[in-house]
Amino acid sequence: MEKAGTLKFMPPEIVSSQDISVDSRIDSWSLGILMFYCLTKRYPFEGKTADEIKKNIIEQKLKFPQTPHIENISTPCKKFI
Repeated sequence: MEKAGTLKFMPPEIVSSQDISVDSRIDSWSLGILMFYCLTKRYPFEGKTADEIKKNIIEQKLKFPQTPHIENISTPCKKFI
């Protein structure tokens, strides 16, 4: 199966080529990325190049940026993401 889609929305398993099976976990990951973006106006895993973005998706832990806007987001909402 060939990979297709937007890199910033791909889960680590797809980015690292460990598992390219398509199931609801991919949709759940992408929805979480979309929700993070809607709340913060940023993608959780950034980079200057595609390789840097892939590395961050695989290795980086999810962190909310420290801004006044983010401080107003509830803990349950952050845990949901």
